[in-house]
Amino acid sequence: MDFQNYINLIPYLLLGACVVGIIVSIRKIKTARRKLVDSENNRTEQVQGEKRILDFLHHLGVSIYQDNTHQKLYEVIVDGVCEVTKAKGGALYLLDEGSDVLRPVYITKGCAQLVPNPITQDPDKVKTKLRMDKVNKHEGILGHALSINSAFATDSLKAHPTFLDQMVHYSGEGAAMIAPLIHADKQIGVLAVTKDEGKNAFSRDALYTFTQVAEQSSFAIGNFDAHDQAAEKKRMEEELENAQEVQRVLLPKEAPKVSGFKFYGYNVAAKRVSGDYYDYTETADDSTGVIIADVSGKGVPAGLIMATFRSALKAISTNFRNPAESLCKLNRMIYPDIRDDMFISAIYAHFHDESGKVTLARAGHNPAYYYSADKKEIHLIKPPGLAVGIDSGDVFDTIIKDHEITMQPSDKLLLYTDGIIEAHNAEKEEFSSARLADIIQDNGMLSAKELGKLILSKVETFVEDAPQSDDITLVVIERK
Repeated sequence: MDFQNYINLIPYLLLGACVVGIIVSIRKIKTARRKLVDSENNRTEQVQGEKRILDFLHHLGVSIYQDNTHQKLYEVIVDGVCEVTKAKGGALYLLDEGSDVLRPVYITKGCAQLVPNPITQDPDKVKTKLRMDKVNKHEGILGHALSINSAFATDSLKAHPTFLDQMVHYSGEGAAMIAPLIHADKQIGVLAVTKDEGKNAFSRDALYTFTQVAEQSSFAIGNFDAHDQAAEKKRMEEELENAQEVQRVLLPKEAPKVSGFKFYGYNVAAKRVSGDYYDYTETADDSTGVIIADVSGKGVPAGLIMATFRSALKAISTNFRNPAESLCKLNRMIYPDIRDDMFISAIYAHFHDESGKVTLARAGHNPAYYYSADKKEIHLIKPPGLAVGIDSGDVFDTIIKDHEITMQPSDKLLLYTDGIIEAHNAEKEEFSSARLADIIQDNGMLSAKELGKLILSKVETFVEDAPQSDDITLVVIERK
């Protein structure tokens, strides 16, 4: 081809190049437009996803504020997570406190099977069992989430390694995302969502969103529990304060005015409510009764038993002329209603005007201390007797006996509970009966009130900052 022919082809070659350039440009424009559309779609999806998360958090906050129940919170979490992740169903399992057991607290109707079938093949029983059964936290796909301590997704529950066992039967179909719930570095449960099985059923973005929502759910549950526990503690404190006030009312407001005697009584509980008790009563022989008692145990249960004891004694005290008969009747009244692991020790004494005569009976209680002002010496008074509530009455009535003494002017009779002699210091050393006896021996000439306050002061000094381990009750009686 000669040169002239090449010259003639140049326009065609330029035209072809322009056409190719135009085609390439069009393709680039289409690609750029497609990328722009995809970017816009992704941005829109991202915005919508963020909106769904914000809506979820809003509903979570409203639920906590408006409906202060655990179950409603669980339902809001699972239903909300399903909506955020576009899942078909979901489930929430929580760990029972102090155990390895996951307990289902809410499972939606559309949730795929997350645990193996039970042995029974009854469809209704299978359905109920799968929704109600507790799960060991070390087993199955739920346990797997706790073991790896991280959220994960699976396109097929049935094909997951945790179900590939000859002893496991799995009849469900579905994909799932499962996350451990962690609050304050402590695992509290497992959250799961499911949808129909399929490749990439849950995208990477969906897993990321699910992980974020699971973290917020953990925070909500943990803080709700903490708030609930604080509220419950506050309610219990208020109830204990009320119980303490009621018990304070039940204790004598002042000592009785009895010709020939002076009385000093004191009680302080180791906890809010005391299992110790003292009181002054009327009797059938017109003497003044003094009772001191101690229920085994401390706190509210002991306080309730003591209230029963007090009411029963008030009801019968004017029917009997001596302490032993009263305690026998009291034991038969209380025995049917007292727990096997509880009992009440007591000393009940009748003080007769002017004569100085005292009749007392002891139901398994600490011996009384008697100080003779004339001889300046102390004696233990310990007539036989069994604690109230141990025996139905036949043995109790046989053992218990009345004991009589006649107090002379300035003599002292001291009744007390274990809280005094068993009070211990930081080194776990007990105050002891010996220390109590020494104080009485050295200070027996003080008045009833002075001696009582001195003993309590000595106990307080002895224990220093050690916590009070038992209720303390003390009654000192002085013959004028």
